[in-house]
Amino acid sequence: IFKCSISNFLKDPFSQEIFLGAESEIEKNEYNLLFSLLKDEYIWNSSVIRTFKGRYCDGVLLMGAIGTKMIDFLTQLKMPFVNIDFIVSNRKTNSVLPKNKEGAYDAVKYLINQGCKKIVCVNGISKNLFHQSYSERPAGYIKAMNEFGLNNIIIETFPDIYNSQNAVEKFLSNPKNFPDAFFATGDHMAIGCLRAIKEKIPHLLPKIRLIGFDNISWLENESPMISSVNVPKVQIGEESVKLLLKQIHNPNTPPQIIRLPTTLLIRET
Repeated sequence: IFKCSISNFLKDPFSQEIFLGAESEIEKNEYNLLFSLLKDEYIWNSSVIRTFKGRYCDGVLLMGAIGTKMIDFLTQLKMPFVNIDFIVSNRKTNSVLPKNKEGAYDAVKYLINQGCKKIVCVNGISKNLFHQSYSERPAGYIKAMNEFGLNNIIIETFPDIYNSQNAVEKFLSNPKNFPDAFFATGDHMAIGCLRAIKEKIPHLLPKIRLIGFDNISWLENESPMISSVNVPKVQIGEESVKLLLKQIHNPNTPPQIIRLPTTLLIRET
């Protein structure tokens, strides 16, 4: 069972690739997939909750804004589950996600080695968005910048294309802010960043480096092509199912957190 927001899943290529990996691994092991997309306000009156209570499924894959209430509910039922791309604070649960901090560190260190000194990080609003990527990825940025004695400059925005473009355009309104490079902690923000540069300072576009994170398919529609830290999305889906099956077949197995390595993909930016 997959859980995430309907609108986010249908629009987001990141979620879609994870689902493809999960579906493939489930079919290999001759299990059936019940795929559910739920809005938060309908969760507790949904048929999926009745399915959980009736033990009509063997295990659960969770993705999206889950919250501790759902985690505690499944734990109480002794229902095997795995969090995809998320770790729940103060709960010992199974999780599969990328090496966020390491991937960000590698990207920023690459920019520094290319001669960039003024590197701006564009990040999701960490206080309002409780997700590891918005704390771990900027931490990798800060680590690299501090190692080379460079100043940290972080722009926080809602992590979609529209809001990140507006935030970066506002930042670029002051010529003193023009950077050597941008590092965006998600590709939606990287796309917004690129569009802001093209709108505000198109003459500097060839001189400003830009690296995003996740390597979503939408990058193929942008010109120039945006460099990104590739997250093995299909593999995350596959490993999540493997971990869930391990939990199903061996219920006493301690919870495990699996971190998958990222790779830096350099393109036109």
